[in-house]
Amino acid sequence: MTLGEAVAELSKIRAGRPRIMAEGNRVSSPKPHGLSAPSVLEQLPVELILEITDYLGPVDRTALALTCHAGLDKLGSDSLRLNANKRRELLMRLERDGFRKPDILCPVCGIFHSARLSLHTGWRLDDGLAQRPCCYDSEARYLYPSSRVVTPYLPRQFHFNTVAAVLRSHRHGWKDYPISVLSSNSEAKLDLIHGGVKMRTSVNAMIVDGRLLAKVEHIILPCSGLVGLRVAASRTSVYLKHNFPRDNCCNHWAWTDIFDRVFAPVPRLGPERRVHRFWDPRPLSELDLRGSLYNFCDVRGCGYCFTDYALGVQDLSDGAGRVLILTTWKDLGAGLSVDDAHWKSHLAQRKRDAVVVREPTELCAIYRAFEVSGPPWPSRANYYSPKLDDATMKAWLS
Repeated sequence: MTLGEAVAELSKIRAGRPRIMAEGNRVSSPKPHGLSAPSVLEQLPVELILEITDYLGPVDRTALALTCHAGLDKLGSDSLRLNANKRRELLMRLERDGFRKPDILCPVCGIFHSARLSLHTGWRLDDGLAQRPCCYDSEARYLYPSSRVVTPYLPRQFHFNTVAAVLRSHRHGWKDYPISVLSSNSEAKLDLIHGGVKMRTSVNAMIVDGRLLAKVEHIILPCSGLVGLRVAASRTSVYLKHNFPRDNCCNHWAWTDIFDRVFAPVPRLGPERRVHRFWDPRPLSELDLRGSLYNFCDVRGCGYCFTDYALGVQDLSDGAGRVLILTTWKDLGAGLSVDDAHWKSHLAQRKRDAVVVREPTELCAIYRAFEVSGPPWPSRANYYSPKLDDATMKAWLS
């Protein structure tokens, strides 16, 4: 067999390997007819194999040696010796090819282990979780400037290892880490400190084009009924500022900074003082949404990270109150590396250190990819009108 024929056979082998497509689904390709990888290597003379390896990098050479025992015998054990960076590159290649189901290659530990072992569930010395380097509490402030796998600006379940495990399961068609492990619902009632402000948070995720998109929605009830809205305005602003950073819009902007006209503290100047329409106790109408609130209900985007956001407002039925809906849509990347620009953009950082700068035409693209129903008014492509479940809201208010 000549060198050209050998290269042709190896090209067939490479073409027959499983591949990960752009949409994130793993597809199976037919194996080359006639010869498998081990039989090709067994037929080649040692001199020809050595000549082929001269054109391969260290990782490709090791992968060729691991193809079969015959290849390892001919190339020798020296072909398996890689430095730390090359070993990690080889392990990442094995991970993408479905090695060690359903574990992930932890970027902190440098080994394959279950993604569930990375979640912080308290200091439990009996099972060794406290010693695991990747087991972080994302609310620990000392992690803000350094951690690459957790961030206080995402819900706690969005550890990078969990994100990677969900996307890996999706690519290979496994059921070990379904997308549902990233969804959650929580409620907070702040009677003592913030005068009755309630908040309900829902987290949902979906995979689009092989990337994980997350939607975080905060529904805030400043007070019961509409009469006390003027007084509740300042309490709501104080609550949002004190709940930093978990409930921020993103790692670059706080809700109170983006919508400063809405959440500005209202001084006690009497009932005749003009307040923002959000805090006016008169019932909302469609005229308000098309008029004074026109510019507040459109989806916008952060220019320094892959986050789109929107502020919404709705009156509950029977005058039960008015809720503010703070929604963010985030693109967390493909889960292949902590150096993915989509993932890195959500880590703690200053605006001047941002890893991306989104073009104006890119803003709101995450929202449009997640929300398939479309806006209620076709003329306003970026208008978001959240739909609240009446049964859930009644149970929450009771």
